[in-house]
Amino acid sequence: MTRSADFESFLKDINPSKTTIDEASRLQRNLRVHLASSEKYRDVHIDTYLSGSYAKKTFIRPKKDSSCCDIDIVVETNHTIDDSPYEVLSELWDAIEERDCYRNAKIQNHSVGIDMSNFHIDVVPLARNSTGCLFIGSNNDGTWLQTNPKRHISWSTETNQHYESNFKPLVKIMKWWRRENCPAWAKFPKGITLEKMIADNLPETGLSIEERIIRTMANLSVAYSGDLESKRVPFIEDPAIEGNNLASKYRYEDFAEFAKKLNEHIVLLADADNSN
Repeated sequence: MTRSADFESFLKDINPSKTTIDEASRLQRNLRVHLASSEKYRDVHIDTYLSGSYAKKTFIRPKKDSSCCDIDIVVETNHTIDDSPYEVLSELWDAIEERDCYRNAKIQNHSVGIDMSNFHIDVVPLARNSTGCLFIGSNNDGTWLQTNPKRHISWSTETNQHYESNFKPLVKIMKWWRRENCPAWAKFPKGITLEKMIADNLPETGLSIEERIIRTMANLSVAYSGDLESKRVPFIEDPAIEGNNLASKYRYEDFAEFAKKLNEHIVLLADADNSN
């Protein structure tokens, strides 16, 4: 296999530019300072930190025909799960809208969304139960679901270190593959779900980047075939919360289409002797 240099070049291309990273840093920092100092919110606010792909450094640049990058900010509050998720979100929205630059903020299911120049920011408020565990609320049905975003970040870092710093580049490439190949009607696994699927199916260390991609795709294809043949959504264990299925909100049809597209590309790679 002789195309590792091409993959390295591809990785550089799909990474966000320094300008994008610097602007993302400025935007998230300003918003977090605002929430911590807001007269309306500072007594509710406990801590803020980054989450999602930006925090885990698996951030990829947007498509050339899209100008939007996502930033996720978590806000730990002094609310409890006895409070209404809608009221918790409304309170956060009210504090965010104090500044004119955030006046287009909207309450979403789990977060307050803000569209800014070239960026979409999701601000997610968390509450605690009586034992101190963190929960994310649903505006749609009024329920709270346990979460642990800091553990997801540390897990990603530990996995990358264990895999000789090759896990996160592999995640970036598979995220790009997902974005390019997911049909409009389907919801391919993404985010922490896709990351955990990749981590569960990593090939041995010491391979070239080309070999890692091909073998990971092959491992993913085999790993969930039994579930899909039985028309079941696979169980993807949450690395932060024991017993939590990261795939529980996906449909069987989403996973089936994901596997179908994966297998199509595995066949293309084999037929083209890896030159495709």
